Amino acid sequence: MGLFEELVLKPVAESAGSFSAKAFDYQKNWALAKLLQYHKDGKDYVFAFEFHDDIIVFDSEINPSAVEFFQVKTSRGKNWTIHRLTQQQKAKDGSLKFSILGKLFQHKIDFRNNKTYLNFVTDAFFSFKLDGNLFWFNELEDANKKDIRDKMNSEISNLLNKDFDDLCFQHSEISLDGHETYILGKLQEFFTYYFGDNHNVPVNAWYKTITDEIRQKNNNSPTDIKNIDDLLRNKCISKSNIEKFLNDIKATRNIKPVWNAVESTLINLNYPTRKLISLRNEWNKYSIDCLDNTNNYLIKLADQIAKEISKLNLDDINIVELIDYVYTNIENIIIDEYSHLKTDYVKAIILWKYCESS
Repeated sequence: MGLFEELVLKPVAESAGSFSAKAFDYQKNWALAKLLQYHKDGKDYVFAFEFHDDIIVFDSEINPSAVEFFQVKTSRGKNWTIHRLTQQQKAKDGSLKFSILGKLFQHKIDFRNNKTYLNFVTDAFFSFKLDGNLFWFNELEDANKKDIRDKMNSEISNLLNKDFDDLCFQHSEISLDGHETYILGKLQEFFTYYFGDNHNVPVNAWYKTITDEIRQKNNNSPTDIKNIDDLLRNKCISKSNIEKFLNDIKATRNIKPVWNAVESTLINLNYPTRKLISLRNEWNKYSIDCLDNTNNYLIKLADQIAKEISKLNLDDINIVELIDYVYTNIENIIIDEYSHLKTDYVKAIILWKYCESS
C-alpha cells in the first residue's frame, strides 16, 4: 500500500477545535511561504491542509516515500516549555486529549511503515533551547531529551527510541503581526525570480487567489476523502498546481499587452470613450480573475464565449460587431446564471477570448 493510500484509509482524528482567524491566517501564510521556497528550490511536493495535522507535505505527487507533519502554533509573548508541549487537556468526556507533541508522535504509530518527519513550528521561542531557529531533538540537553521521551512514552504506547530522531523544532522568522506583509514580499521575490524585475504580476490579486484556494482546501471535510483523487483535488496543492499557476500567468502576460491594439481598433470604430474606459477596467479585472483555476463558473462562461467565437469567420466581422453578436447569443445565459456580472465585464471576456483565438 502506498503512502497516499495509507493516509486516506486512516481515520482522521477529531480536530482540536476552532482557532482564531489570525492564527489560521498565520498558518496559511507560513505554509505558502514554505511552498514557494520548495518550488524555487526545485523540490517535488504536495502540501495537504488540515488532513491528519495542520499541514503535511509529501515528497512526491506520483509515488511519495516520505511525509512531513507540521504543527504550526502562535504564542504571542509566551515561550514554549516542555510542559506546555507535553501537557494533555481533558476532553468533555473526561478522557485526555493528545498533547501537542503527542499528536505529532502518534503519526509514528499510525504510519509506522513509512518515513515520517515531525515538526513543531511557532512564532515564539523555546525556553529549553535558546540558540538557533531550527533544531532537532538530538540537539537538546540530555535532561530535556529524557523529559520529552518519558512524557511521550507515558502518553503513547510502542514508541521507539529512533522515533525521536525525526522531531524538529522551528522558530519561524514570520511574526504574528507581520505575516501578511512578509508573504507579499516573498511573492514579489517569487515572481521576480520567474519573470524578472519588471514582471507586472498583480501580487495582491494572486495572493488572494492562492490563499482562497488554501482556505477552501483547509475547510473541506476530511471525512469526504475516500480515495487519492479526492485527497489531491480537495485537500492538496502540488507542484503541478503551482506550475499551472505560473503557466496561466505567462499566458495572461502574453494576452494583456494586446489591449493597446484592441483599444486602438475600438477608437477607430468610434467606440464611446466612457464605455471604452469601463471596458478597459473590466479587462484588467478579468486578467486577474482568470488566474483562479478554481472559479468554475467563470471558466464555464469563458468556454461558452469561446465556442460562440469559434462559429464566426473573424475576417468578415469587426470587433464591435463581434462583441454585440456574441453577447446577444449568450444573453439568456447571462440573465439566468451570471446576472451579477457587469455587462462590460462579460464584453471584456469576449474580447479576451477573441484575442486568444486570433
